[in-house]
Amino acid sequence: MSVNAEKQQEEGLATPQSPEAPTPTSSNEPSKPIRPPLNERRTVSKTGAQLIHWDDDDPEHPFNWSLGRKWFALGVALLFNSSTAMNATGYTTAQQVGAAEFNTSETVWLTGTTAYLVPVALTPLVLAPLSEIHGRRPLYLIALFLYTMMFIPQALAPNIGAILGSRIVQGCAGSVGNTMCAGSVADLFPKSQRAIPMGFFVLIVFMSQGIGSTASGWTVQTIGWRWIFWWQGAVALGSLAIMLAFMEETREGVLLSKRAQRISKEQGIKHMTEDEEERKSFILMASRNLGRPILFFVTEPIVAFLALWIGFLWGVVFLSLEGVSDTFMVYGWDAALINTVLLAIPVGGLIGFLTNLHQAKLYDRAAERAGGKAPAEARLYWSMPGAVFTVGGLFWYGWGGQADVHPAVPILGLVLFSWGTYIIYLATLNYISDSYETYASSGIACQALLRNIFGGTFGLFAHGMYRNLSPPIASTVLACISAFLGIAPFVLFFFGPHLRARSRIHKRLMREEDERREKSHG
Repeated sequence: MSVNAEKQQEEGLATPQSPEAPTPTSSNEPSKPIRPPLNERRTVSKTGAQLIHWDDDDPEHPFNWSLGRKWFALGVALLFNSSTAMNATGYTTAQQVGAAEFNTSETVWLTGTTAYLVPVALTPLVLAPLSEIHGRRPLYLIALFLYTMMFIPQALAPNIGAILGSRIVQGCAGSVGNTMCAGSVADLFPKSQRAIPMGFFVLIVFMSQGIGSTASGWTVQTIGWRWIFWWQGAVALGSLAIMLAFMEETREGVLLSKRAQRISKEQGIKHMTEDEEERKSFILMASRNLGRPILFFVTEPIVAFLALWIGFLWGVVFLSLEGVSDTFMVYGWDAALINTVLLAIPVGGLIGFLTNLHQAKLYDRAAERAGGKAPAEARLYWSMPGAVFTVGGLFWYGWGGQADVHPAVPILGLVLFSWGTYIIYLATLNYISDSYETYASSGIACQALLRNIFGGTFGLFAHGMYRNLSPPIASTVLACISAFLGIAPFVLFFFGPHLRARSRIHKRLMREEDERREKSHG
Protein backbone atom coordinates (compact mmCIF):
# COMPACT_ATOMS: atom_id res chain seq x y z
CA MET A 1 0.00 0.00 0.00
CA SER A 2 1.29 3.46 -0.83
CA VAL A 3 1.89 6.13 1.78
CA ASN A 4 -1.05 8.06 0.36
CA ALA A 5 -3.44 5.16 0.88
CA GLU A 6 -2.31 4.61 4.44
CA LYS A 7 -2.73 8.31 5.17
CA GLN A 8 -6.25 8.35 3.74
CA GLN A 9 -7.26 5.43 5.95
CA GLU A 10 -5.81 6.90 9.16
CA GLU A 11 -6.15 10.70 8.88
CA GLY A 12 -8.30 12.09 11.69
CA LEU A 13 -10.00 14.78 9.56
CA ALA A 14 -10.26 12.87 6.28
CA THR A 15 -13.45 11.58 4.79
CA PRO A 16 -13.98 7.85 4.27
CA GLN A 17 -11.97 6.79 1.25
CA SER A 18 -12.58 4.10 -1.29
CA PRO A 19 -10.23 1.09 -1.31
CA GLU A 20 -6.94 1.57 -3.05
CA ALA A 21 -6.95 0.44 -6.64
CA PRO A 22 -4.21 -1.82 -8.01
CA THR A 23 -1.07 0.03 -8.95
CA PRO A 24 -1.54 1.31 -12.50
CA THR A 25 0.99 1.40 -15.29
CA SER A 26 2.72 4.76 -15.53
CA SER A 27 2.09 6.82 -18.62
CA ASN A 28 3.12 10.19 -20.02
CA GLU A 29 6.19 10.40 -17.79
CA PRO A 30 8.01 13.75 -18.10
CA SER A 31 11.02 13.75 -20.36
CA LYS A 32 13.14 15.26 -17.59
CA PRO A 33 12.53 14.88 -13.84
CA ILE A 34 11.50 17.95 -11.88
CA ARG A 35 13.96 16.90 -9.18
CA PRO A 36 15.82 13.62 -8.77
CA PRO A 37 14.13 11.38 -7.94
CA LEU A 38 10.56 12.31 -8.98
CA ASN A 39 8.60 9.85 -6.88
CA GLU A 40 5.04 9.65 -8.04
CA ARG A 41 2.90 7.25 -10.03
CA ARG A 42 0.40 8.49 -12.59
CA THR A 43 -2.93 7.44 -14.00
CA VAL A 44 -5.54 9.24 -16.08
CA SER A 45 -8.47 10.87 -14.26
CA LYS A 46 -12.11 10.88 -15.36
CA THR A 47 -11.58 14.35 -16.79
CA GLY A 48 -8.50 13.32 -18.76
CA ALA A 49 -5.97 14.93 -16.39
CA GLN A 50 -2.92 13.02 -15.19
CA LEU A 51 -3.39 11.74 -11.63
CA ILE A 52 -0.23 11.61 -9.52
CA HIS A 53 0.27 9.59 -6.33
CA TRP A 54 2.88 9.33 -3.62
CA ASP A 55 5.37 6.49 -3.60
CA ASP A 56 6.34 4.97 -0.26
CA ASP A 57 9.88 6.36 -0.30
CA ASP A 58 9.18 9.87 -1.58
CA PRO A 59 11.36 12.20 0.55
CA GLU A 60 8.83 15.05 0.32
CA HIS A 61 6.06 13.09 2.02
CA PRO A 62 5.93 14.09 5.73
CA PHE A 63 6.08 10.43 6.77
CA ASN A 64 9.57 10.31 5.24
CA TRP A 65 10.96 13.49 6.79
CA SER A 66 13.79 13.11 9.28
CA LEU A 67 12.77 12.50 12.88
CA GLY A 68 14.15 15.87 13.96
CA ARG A 69 12.20 17.70 11.26
CA LYS A 70 8.98 15.92 12.25
CA TRP A 71 9.32 16.79 15.93
CA PHE A 72 10.24 20.39 15.18
CA ALA A 73 7.15 20.77 12.95
CA LEU A 74 4.95 19.24 15.64
CA GLY A 75 6.51 21.42 18.34
CA VAL A 76 5.74 24.58 16.38
CA ALA A 77 2.09 23.52 15.99
CA LEU A 78 1.82 22.70 19.69
CA LEU A 79 2.61 26.32 20.62
CA PHE A 80 -0.89 27.29 19.51
CA ASN A 81 -2.40 24.32 21.31
CA SER A 82 -0.61 25.21 24.54
CA SER A 83 -1.90 28.78 24.39
CA THR A 84 -5.52 27.65 23.99
CA ALA A 85 -5.22 25.32 27.01
CA MET A 86 -3.74 28.06 29.22
CA ASN A 87 -6.50 30.41 28.13
CA ALA A 88 -9.22 27.90 29.01
CA THR A 89 -8.10 27.53 32.62
CA GLY A 90 -6.51 30.92 33.32
CA TYR A 91 -9.70 32.89 32.77
CA THR A 92 -11.50 31.42 35.77
CA THR A 93 -8.95 32.74 38.28
CA ALA A 94 -10.25 36.31 37.81
CA GLN A 95 -13.87 35.53 38.63
CA GLN A 96 -14.07 37.32 41.97
CA VAL A 97 -12.25 40.56 41.15
CA GLY A 98 -13.51 40.70 37.56
CA ALA A 99 -17.14 40.18 38.59
CA ALA A 100 -16.79 42.77 41.35
CA GLU A 101 -15.33 45.39 38.98
CA PHE A 102 -18.16 44.93 36.48
CA ASN A 103 -20.80 44.67 39.22
CA THR A 104 -21.99 41.27 38.02
CA SER A 105 -22.16 37.77 39.51
CA GLU A 106 -19.36 35.24 39.42
CA THR A 107 -21.66 32.91 37.46
CA VAL A 108 -22.01 35.50 34.71
CA TRP A 109 -18.24 35.92 34.66
CA LEU A 110 -17.80 32.15 34.33
CA THR A 111 -20.02 32.08 31.26
CA GLY A 112 -16.85 33.39 29.59
CA THR A 113 -15.51 29.84 29.88
CA THR A 114 -18.66 28.53 28.21
CA ALA A 115 -18.43 31.25 25.55
CA TYR A 116 -14.89 30.06 24.81
CA LEU A 117 -15.18 26.27 24.97
CA VAL A 118 -18.51 25.73 23.20
CA PRO A 119 -17.19 27.39 19.99
CA VAL A 120 -14.03 25.30 20.46
CA ALA A 121 -16.30 22.24 20.34
CA LEU A 122 -18.46 23.26 17.39
CA THR A 123 -16.25 25.26 15.02
CA PRO A 124 -13.93 22.39 13.93
CA LEU A 125 -16.93 20.62 12.45
CA VAL A 126 -17.15 23.46 9.94
CA LEU A 127 -13.47 24.35 9.56
CA ALA A 128 -12.12 20.82 9.08
CA PRO A 129 -12.74 20.81 5.29
CA LEU A 130 -10.66 24.00 4.95
CA SER A 131 -7.53 22.15 6.07
CA GLU A 132 -8.28 19.41 3.55
CA ILE A 133 -8.52 21.97 0.75
CA HIS A 134 -5.98 24.64 1.71
CA GLY A 135 -3.71 22.86 4.17
CA ARG A 136 -2.77 23.22 7.82
CA ARG A 137 -0.38 26.18 7.65
CA PRO A 138 -2.68 28.95 6.35
CA LEU A 139 -5.48 27.88 8.70
CA TYR A 140 -3.12 27.82 11.69
CA LEU A 141 -1.75 31.29 10.88
CA ILE A 142 -5.06 33.02 10.18
CA ALA A 143 -6.71 31.48 13.23
CA LEU A 144 -3.78 32.29 15.54
CA PHE A 145 -3.73 35.92 14.36
CA LEU A 146 -7.45 36.33 15.08
CA TYR A 147 -7.09 34.45 18.38
CA THR A 148 -4.24 36.74 19.47
CA MET A 149 -6.08 39.93 18.58
CA MET A 150 -9.02 38.96 20.80
CA PHE A 151 -6.87 39.35 23.93
CA ILE A 152 -6.86 43.13 23.37
CA PRO A 153 -10.62 43.74 23.87
CA GLN A 154 -10.53 41.40 26.87
CA ALA A 155 -7.68 43.29 28.53
CA LEU A 156 -9.31 46.67 27.84
CA ALA A 157 -12.94 45.58 28.30
CA PRO A 158 -15.26 48.28 29.73
CA ASN A 159 -17.93 45.69 30.64
CA ILE A 160 -18.59 41.96 30.83
CA GLY A 161 -20.31 41.98 27.43
CA ALA A 162 -17.06 42.95 25.70
CA ILE A 163 -15.29 40.02 27.33
CA LEU A 164 -17.98 37.48 26.50
CA GLY A 165 -18.26 38.62 22.87
CA SER A 166 -14.51 38.54 22.27
CA ARG A 167 -14.22 35.12 23.91
CA ILE A 168 -16.82 33.69 21.52
CA VAL A 169 -14.72 34.85 18.57
CA GLN A 170 -11.55 33.69 20.31
CA GLY A 171 -13.05 30.24 20.90
CA CYS A 172 -13.88 29.90 17.20
CA ALA A 173 -10.31 30.81 16.23
CA GLY A 174 -8.72 28.84 19.08
CA SER A 175 -10.55 25.69 18.04
CA VAL A 176 -7.98 25.31 15.27
CA GLY A 177 -5.09 25.14 17.73
CA ASN A 178 -7.11 23.07 20.17
CA THR A 179 -8.09 20.28 17.78
CA MET A 180 -5.96 20.39 14.63
CA CYS A 181 -2.76 19.33 16.38
CA ALA A 182 -4.08 15.77 16.45
CA GLY A 183 -4.32 16.03 12.66
CA SER A 184 -0.74 17.32 12.54
CA VAL A 185 0.40 14.24 14.45
CA ALA A 186 -1.38 12.06 11.87
CA ASP A 187 0.27 14.08 9.07
CA LEU A 188 3.78 13.46 10.35
CA PHE A 189 3.77 9.97 11.87
CA PRO A 190 2.42 6.66 10.50
CA LYS A 191 0.01 4.83 12.74
CA SER A 192 2.72 2.50 14.06
CA GLN A 193 4.78 5.49 15.27
CA ARG A 194 2.06 7.70 16.79
CA ALA A 195 1.95 6.47 20.40
CA ILE A 196 4.65 8.79 21.75
CA PRO A 197 3.80 11.89 19.63
CA MET A 198 0.09 11.63 20.48
CA GLY A 199 0.94 11.09 24.12
CA PHE A 200 3.17 14.17 24.04
CA PHE A 201 0.38 16.21 22.45
CA VAL A 202 -2.00 15.29 25.29
CA LEU A 203 0.74 15.96 27.85
CA ILE A 204 1.12 19.52 26.54
CA VAL A 205 -2.61 20.04 27.11
CA PHE A 206 -2.37 18.90 30.74
CA MET A 207 0.81 20.87 31.41
CA SER A 208 -0.63 24.05 29.92
CA GLN A 209 -3.87 23.77 31.87
CA GLY A 210 -2.01 23.63 35.17
CA ILE A 211 0.44 26.37 34.24
CA GLY A 212 -2.33 28.63 32.93
CA SER A 213 -4.39 28.47 36.12
CA THR A 214 -1.41 28.83 38.46
CA ALA A 215 0.29 31.68 36.60
CA SER A 216 -3.00 33.51 36.17
CA GLY A 217 -3.87 33.14 39.85
CA TRP A 218 -0.61 34.79 40.89
CA THR A 219 -1.12 37.47 38.22
CA VAL A 220 -4.51 38.41 39.66
CA GLN A 221 -3.11 38.69 43.17
CA THR A 222 0.03 40.65 42.30
CA ILE A 223 -0.63 42.99 39.36
CA GLY A 224 -4.32 42.74 38.51
CA TRP A 225 -6.73 40.56 36.55
CA ARG A 226 -6.39 42.44 33.24
CA TRP A 227 -2.76 41.38 33.04
CA ILE A 228 -3.91 37.78 32.54
CA PHE A 229 -4.97 38.75 29.03
CA TRP A 230 -1.86 40.85 28.38
CA TRP A 231 0.65 38.11 29.19
CA GLN A 232 -1.38 35.40 27.47
CA GLY A 233 -1.68 37.68 24.44
CA ALA A 234 2.10 38.11 24.46
CA VAL A 235 2.56 34.32 24.52
CA ALA A 236 0.14 33.95 21.59
CA LEU A 237 1.90 36.73 19.66
CA GLY A 238 5.28 35.05 20.18
CA SER A 239 3.78 31.76 18.97
CA LEU A 240 2.47 33.52 15.87
CA ALA A 241 5.93 34.94 15.09
CA ILE A 242 7.52 31.49 15.41
CA MET A 243 4.84 29.93 13.22
CA LEU A 244 5.29 32.58 10.53
CA ALA A 245 9.03 31.92 10.48
CA PHE A 246 9.23 28.17 10.83
CA MET A 247 5.91 26.39 10.20
CA GLU A 248 5.86 23.99 7.24
CA GLU A 249 2.83 22.55 5.49
CA THR A 250 2.29 18.96 6.63
CA ARG A 251 -0.95 17.99 4.91
CA GLU A 252 0.20 15.40 2.38
CA GLY A 253 -2.70 15.95 -0.02
CA VAL A 254 -1.96 19.68 -0.24
CA LEU A 255 1.76 19.04 -0.79
CA LEU A 256 0.98 16.62 -3.61
CA SER A 257 -1.53 19.08 -5.08
CA LYS A 258 1.16 21.77 -5.19
CA ARG A 259 3.45 19.34 -6.97
CA ALA A 260 0.73 18.62 -9.50
CA GLN A 261 0.28 22.35 -10.15
CA ARG A 262 4.02 22.79 -10.63
CA ILE A 263 4.25 19.89 -13.07
CA SER A 264 1.19 21.15 -14.97
CA LYS A 265 2.82 24.56 -15.40
CA GLU A 266 6.14 23.11 -16.56
CA GLN A 267 4.73 20.49 -18.95
CA GLY A 268 1.56 22.19 -20.16
CA ILE A 269 -0.44 19.06 -19.32
CA LYS A 270 -3.08 19.10 -16.58
CA HIS A 271 -1.99 17.12 -13.51
CA MET A 272 -4.04 16.64 -10.35
CA THR A 273 -4.35 14.39 -7.32
CA GLU A 274 -7.00 11.80 -6.54
CA ASP A 275 -8.16 13.94 -3.60
CA GLU A 276 -8.76 16.89 -5.93
CA GLU A 277 -10.76 14.76 -8.34
CA GLU A 278 -13.00 13.37 -5.61
CA ARG A 279 -13.24 16.56 -3.54
CA LYS A 280 -16.77 17.81 -2.92
CA SER A 281 -17.85 21.40 -2.36
CA PHE A 282 -16.98 23.07 0.92
CA ILE A 283 -20.67 23.33 1.87
CA LEU A 284 -21.22 19.62 1.29
CA MET A 285 -18.07 18.70 3.24
CA ALA A 286 -19.04 20.99 6.13
CA SER A 287 -22.58 19.62 6.31
CA ARG A 288 -21.16 16.09 6.33
CA ASN A 289 -18.82 16.96 9.21
CA LEU A 290 -21.67 18.53 11.17
CA GLY A 291 -24.00 15.58 10.83
CA ARG A 292 -21.73 12.57 11.26
CA PRO A 293 -20.64 13.08 14.90
CA ILE A 294 -24.30 13.31 15.93
CA LEU A 295 -25.12 10.25 13.82
CA PHE A 296 -22.29 8.32 15.49
CA PHE A 297 -23.52 9.32 18.94
CA VAL A 298 -27.05 8.11 18.15
CA THR A 299 -26.20 4.92 16.24
CA GLU A 300 -22.89 3.73 17.77
CA PRO A 301 -23.23 2.86 21.48
CA ILE A 302 -19.47 2.34 21.83
CA VAL A 303 -18.73 5.87 20.65
CA ALA A 304 -21.57 7.36 22.69
CA PHE A 305 -20.49 5.75 25.95
CA LEU A 306 -16.79 6.56 25.51
CA ALA A 307 -17.65 10.14 24.54
CA LEU A 308 -19.84 10.53 27.63
CA TRP A 309 -17.08 9.06 29.81
CA ILE A 310 -14.22 11.31 28.73
CA GLY A 311 -16.62 14.24 28.36
CA PHE A 312 -17.72 13.87 31.97
CA LEU A 313 -14.13 13.56 33.25
CA TRP A 314 -13.11 16.61 31.24
CA GLY A 315 -16.00 18.50 32.75
CA VAL A 316 -14.81 17.46 36.23
CA VAL A 317 -11.37 18.92 35.42
CA PHE A 318 -12.96 22.31 34.77
CA LEU A 319 -15.32 21.89 37.71
CA SER A 320 -12.28 21.35 39.94
CA LEU A 321 -10.86 24.68 38.79
CA GLU A 322 -13.75 26.28 40.69
CA GLY A 323 -14.31 23.69 43.41
CA VAL A 324 -10.68 23.72 44.54
CA SER A 325 -11.22 27.03 46.36
CA ASP A 326 -14.08 25.51 48.40
CA THR A 327 -12.00 22.43 49.23
CA PHE A 328 -8.81 24.23 50.29
CA MET A 329 -10.29 27.27 52.04
CA VAL A 330 -10.20 25.22 55.27
CA TYR A 331 -6.41 25.71 55.30
CA GLY A 332 -6.67 29.49 55.30
CA TRP A 333 -4.76 29.86 52.03
CA ASP A 334 -5.11 32.86 49.74
CA ALA A 335 -6.49 32.53 46.20
CA ALA A 336 -3.08 32.43 44.49
CA LEU A 337 -1.80 29.62 46.71
CA ILE A 338 -5.03 27.66 46.18
CA ASN A 339 -4.64 27.97 42.42
CA THR A 340 -1.10 26.60 42.74
CA VAL A 341 -2.72 23.33 43.84
CA LEU A 342 -3.83 22.89 40.23
CA LEU A 343 -0.24 22.06 39.28
CA ALA A 344 -1.43 18.59 40.30
CA ILE A 345 -3.03 18.39 36.84
CA PRO A 346 0.27 18.49 34.88
CA VAL A 347 1.95 16.22 37.46
CA GLY A 348 -0.74 13.61 36.88
CA GLY A 349 -0.44 14.16 33.13
CA LEU A 350 3.32 13.56 33.26
CA ILE A 351 2.83 10.30 35.14
CA GLY A 352 0.19 9.38 32.57
CA PHE A 353 2.64 10.08 29.74
CA LEU A 354 5.17 7.68 31.30
CA THR A 355 2.40 5.14 31.77
CA ASN A 356 1.51 5.47 28.09
CA LEU A 357 5.03 4.32 27.17
CA HIS A 358 4.27 1.03 28.91
CA GLN A 359 0.84 0.88 27.26
CA ALA A 360 2.56 1.24 23.88
CA LYS A 361 4.81 -1.74 24.70
CA LEU A 362 1.81 -3.83 25.71
CA TYR A 363 0.13 -2.94 22.42
CA ASP A 364 3.23 -3.90 20.43
CA ARG A 365 3.37 -7.27 22.17
CA ALA A 366 -0.30 -7.84 21.37
CA ALA A 367 0.42 -6.97 17.74
CA GLU A 368 3.24 -9.53 17.65
CA ARG A 369 0.98 -12.22 19.09
CA ALA A 370 -1.70 -11.35 16.54
CA GLY A 371 0.74 -11.55 13.66
CA GLY A 372 0.93 -7.84 12.83
CA LYS A 373 -2.32 -6.09 13.77
CA ALA A 374 -3.49 -6.10 17.37
CA PRO A 375 -7.20 -5.99 18.19
CA ALA A 376 -8.55 -2.60 19.26
CA GLU A 377 -8.97 -3.93 22.81
CA ALA A 378 -5.18 -3.93 23.17
CA ARG A 379 -5.46 -0.15 23.53
CA LEU A 380 -7.36 -0.60 26.82
CA TYR A 381 -4.87 -2.31 29.17
CA TRP A 382 -4.09 0.79 31.22
CA SER A 383 -7.54 2.36 30.85
CA MET A 384 -8.95 -0.19 33.30
CA PRO A 385 -6.71 0.90 36.19
CA GLY A 386 -7.18 4.45 34.88
CA ALA A 387 -10.91 4.13 35.55
CA VAL A 388 -10.13 3.08 39.11
CA PHE A 389 -7.69 6.00 39.50
CA THR A 390 -10.32 8.59 38.59
CA VAL A 391 -12.85 7.20 41.07
CA GLY A 392 -10.30 6.77 43.85
CA GLY A 393 -8.77 10.17 43.16
CA LEU A 394 -12.13 11.93 43.51
CA PHE A 395 -12.89 10.19 46.82
CA TRP A 396 -9.37 10.89 48.05
CA TYR A 397 -9.55 14.54 47.04
CA GLY A 398 -13.04 15.18 48.41
CA TRP A 399 -12.66 13.54 51.82
CA GLY A 400 -9.02 14.52 52.33
CA GLY A 401 -9.61 18.27 52.24
CA GLN A 402 -10.23 18.80 55.96
CA ALA A 403 -8.55 21.15 58.44
CA ASP A 404 -7.08 18.30 60.51
CA VAL A 405 -5.72 16.48 57.43
CA HIS A 406 -2.46 17.54 55.75
CA PRO A 407 -3.13 19.40 52.45
CA ALA A 408 -0.84 16.97 50.65
CA VAL A 409 -3.61 14.36 50.95
CA PRO A 410 -6.24 16.07 48.73
CA ILE A 411 -3.47 17.25 46.39
CA LEU A 412 -2.40 13.63 45.87
CA GLY A 413 -6.04 12.82 45.16
CA LEU A 414 -6.03 15.40 42.36
CA VAL A 415 -2.81 13.92 40.97
CA LEU A 416 -4.38 10.45 40.94
CA PHE A 417 -7.51 11.77 39.21
CA SER A 418 -5.45 13.62 36.59
CA TRP A 419 -3.33 10.52 35.99
CA GLY A 420 -6.40 8.43 35.29
CA THR A 421 -7.97 11.10 33.09
CA TYR A 422 -4.83 11.29 30.93
CA ILE A 423 -4.82 7.52 30.44
CA ILE A 424 -8.52 7.48 29.55
CA TYR A 425 -8.19 10.42 27.15
CA LEU A 426 -5.57 8.61 25.07
CA ALA A 427 -7.22 5.20 25.34
CA THR A 428 -10.55 6.44 24.00
CA LEU A 429 -8.89 8.23 21.09
CA ASN A 430 -6.86 5.17 20.13
CA TYR A 431 -9.69 2.70 20.63
CA ILE A 432 -12.07 4.66 18.41
CA SER A 433 -9.34 5.06 15.78
CA ASP A 434 -8.63 1.33 15.70
CA SER A 435 -12.27 0.29 15.83
CA TYR A 436 -13.62 2.56 13.09
CA GLU A 437 -10.50 3.09 10.94
CA THR A 438 -11.55 5.16 7.90
CA TYR A 439 -14.62 6.43 9.77
CA ALA A 440 -12.75 7.23 12.99
CA SER A 441 -12.79 10.99 12.35
CA SER A 442 -16.53 11.14 13.04
CA GLY A 443 -16.22 9.15 16.26
CA ILE A 444 -13.33 11.31 17.47
CA ALA A 445 -15.26 14.46 16.56
CA CYS A 446 -18.16 13.21 18.67
CA GLN A 447 -15.81 12.70 21.61
CA ALA A 448 -14.22 16.14 21.20
CA LEU A 449 -17.64 17.75 20.92
CA LEU A 450 -18.87 16.41 24.25
CA ARG A 451 -15.53 16.95 25.95
CA ASN A 452 -15.45 20.67 25.25
CA ILE A 453 -19.17 21.23 25.89
CA PHE A 454 -18.93 19.50 29.28
CA GLY A 455 -15.75 21.44 30.06
CA GLY A 456 -17.46 24.70 29.15
CA THR A 457 -20.55 24.11 31.28
CA PHE A 458 -19.52 22.16 34.41
CA GLY A 459 -17.73 25.11 35.98
CA LEU A 460 -20.97 27.11 36.06
CA PHE A 461 -22.43 25.03 38.89
CA ALA A 462 -19.19 24.18 40.73
CA HIS A 463 -19.53 26.61 43.63
CA GLY A 464 -23.21 25.87 44.14
CA MET A 465 -22.54 22.14 44.16
CA TYR A 466 -19.56 22.26 46.53
CA ARG A 467 -21.14 24.77 48.93
CA ASN A 468 -24.60 23.21 49.04
CA LEU A 469 -23.42 19.61 49.31
CA SER A 470 -20.01 20.22 50.96
CA PRO A 471 -16.75 19.18 49.19
CA PRO A 472 -16.79 15.53 50.45
CA ILE A 473 -20.37 14.87 49.31
CA ALA A 474 -19.92 16.73 46.01
CA SER A 475 -16.79 14.71 45.20
CA THR A 476 -18.59 11.51 46.19
CA VAL A 477 -21.39 12.26 43.72
CA LEU A 478 -18.83 12.86 40.97
CA ALA A 479 -16.93 9.69 41.93
CA CYS A 480 -20.11 7.58 41.73
CA ILE A 481 -20.93 8.88 38.24
CA SER A 482 -17.31 8.27 37.22
CA ALA A 483 -17.54 4.71 38.59
CA PHE A 484 -20.65 4.00 36.52
CA LEU A 485 -19.07 5.35 33.30
CA GLY A 486 -15.81 3.62 34.20
CA ILE A 487 -17.27 0.18 33.49
CA ALA A 488 -16.70 0.97 29.78
CA PRO A 489 -13.10 -0.31 29.42
CA PHE A 490 -13.87 -3.53 31.31
CA VAL A 491 -16.92 -4.26 29.15
CA LEU A 492 -15.07 -3.37 25.94
CA PHE A 493 -11.97 -5.35 26.85
CA PHE A 494 -13.92 -8.58 27.29
CA PHE A 495 -16.88 -8.05 24.96
CA GLY A 496 -15.60 -5.42 22.51
CA PRO A 497 -15.26 -7.74 19.47
CA HIS A 498 -18.84 -8.96 19.93
CA LEU A 499 -20.19 -5.42 20.32
CA ARG A 500 -18.23 -4.11 17.33
CA ALA A 501 -19.47 -7.00 15.19
CA ARG A 502 -23.02 -5.67 15.67
CA SER A 503 -22.00 -2.13 14.67
CA ARG A 504 -23.35 -0.77 11.39
CA ILE A 505 -20.03 0.95 10.66
CA HIS A 506 -18.03 -2.17 11.52
CA LYS A 507 -20.10 -4.20 9.06
CA ARG A 508 -19.39 -1.63 6.37
CA LEU A 509 -15.67 -1.84 7.12
CA MET A 510 -15.78 -5.61 6.79
CA ARG A 511 -17.50 -5.32 3.39
CA GLU A 512 -14.84 -2.86 2.21
CA GLU A 513 -12.11 -5.21 3.42
CA ASP A 514 -13.69 -8.10 1.50
CA GLU A 515 -13.89 -5.93 -1.64
CA ARG A 516 -10.22 -5.06 -1.25
CA ARG A 517 -9.27 -8.71 -1.03
CA GLU A 518 -11.33 -9.56 -4.12
CA LYS A 519 -9.66 -6.79 -6.12
CA SER A 520 -6.19 -7.78 -4.96
CA HIS A 521 -6.82 -11.39 -6.02
CA GLY A 522 -8.61 -10.37 -9.22
